Amino acid sequence: MKHKLFTVLLGLLLVSPVYAAPPANDDLANALKIVLPYSHTQKTIDATTEASEVFPPCTFSEGSVWYQYTPKKDENVVFDTLGSDYDTVLAIWSGDEHPLTEIACNDNSLQTTQHSQINTTLQKNTRYFISVTGFNKETGTLNFNAKALESLDNDDLSGAIDIGGETFSYTQETTKASTELKEPPSKCGKDGNTTVWFQYTPRTESTMVLDTLGSNYDTVLSIWKGAKHPLAELTCNDDRDEETIQSQLSMTFRANSTYYIKINLLNKTEDAEQTDILVFNATPYEPDSTVPPDSTDTPEPTNPLDLIGAIGMGIDAEGNPIETTASFSGTITTETGLSGNDLTINLTDNIDIYVTVQVDNAHIDETADILMVVAIPINDKTVIYYMREGTAWEEWPGEIALLAAAEKTVTLPETLTRTLFQGNLNQLPATSYIFYMGYRLKNGHIIFNGPEPIRLKVQ
Repeated sequence: MKHKLFTVLLGLLLVSPVYAAPPANDDLANALKIVLPYSHTQKTIDATTEASEVFPPCTFSEGSVWYQYTPKKDENVVFDTLGSDYDTVLAIWSGDEHPLTEIACNDNSLQTTQHSQINTTLQKNTRYFISVTGFNKETGTLNFNAKALESLDNDDLSGAIDIGGETFSYTQETTKASTELKEPPSKCGKDGNTTVWFQYTPRTESTMVLDTLGSNYDTVLSIWKGAKHPLAELTCNDDRDEETIQSQLSMTFRANSTYYIKINLLNKTEDAEQTDILVFNATPYEPDSTVPPDSTDTPEPTNPLDLIGAIGMGIDAEGNPIETTASFSGTITTETGLSGNDLTINLTDNIDIYVTVQVDNAHIDETADILMVVAIPINDKTVIYYMREGTAWEEWPGEIALLAAAEKTVTLPETLTRTLFQGNLNQLPATSYIFYMGYRLKNGHIIFNGPEPIRLKVQ
């Protein structure tokens, strides 16, 4: 009899509908109390709207979850839903029960995102409620974040904030940021006129990924060397990709060497009420094991300048490898804002190609020739090389003894930047181009960017 009863009960459970419970903070009375900084992830499926609950005024949305915050002092706080997988609407309210009074509301922090972001000044000892709803009743996985905005102490180079260890994140308002006298513009965004600064001095050689993802404005991210303005730019990035106006780049940093990181605003909005919120992140680089989607079957150069080595590469006058601590950073920038050292462009696109060299410490103040070479794969078996002699590009047969100089007898500084090309390639074939740059010492030793040349595919 017990066995039959168990079977009947089990059958009822299997055929009975299962109703998911709404989120724990579905109602105002159960709003989660937060302490800054705060981050919370939850499912909002089956979130409801209470009787007398006021809808956020910035757009139509339903299905709310609730948080509450009571600051102990007056402070500027930013709330966001970055990382959520659905279209959110964020609102801040005052009051004790429904209907509440709306203080601020945001649907999309940018036109290109469905995430929400609000920053506002909150008064001490006042309780605020924060609601997150779904645009047009959408639900999903919510990432809710809140943090106090940092002060603008890093407006000048002298106030650059040390990013310290391996992982760093900093959120601040930059609306009133300015530009210093003699501060050079970045090659990736010459129109930016408000800047903030960070610095990094790694104890060991490290590769880091820097980004401004989560910021609510168009950023330019750049890395510099030097002790005071004007600094020398090593590399830069305007937009991470064609769909993102925030910046991202990765770079290998030398041990015990100080680098400055600049972030500037590009294309200032005319909206007088716009508050510029910067989110700056630095994380260790983790190599991707997948094959890059843009990999190609075109042949790689096999001339003496294509040896594989460390950050920089060295060869003697006979082509034998030699050690060096020099490092090279090559960048292509386009008039549309793209930048990187491996890009695909159109023949009519105007571009700048430049390389910044952190000269080997043993070579600083020595006299050297500056060398520039471009490799052009013609077919599966043929690669043509050109060298820059003065301002003209001439064909190079590949013999080291015949390699001409773009510049002669240059005294090598700690950091050296040179432009390889400016303009468009509409008079040349649509193919792949591989650019190299280096310097040749008086003893015939050549130091160059063999491991990481600049790759350009023209279509």
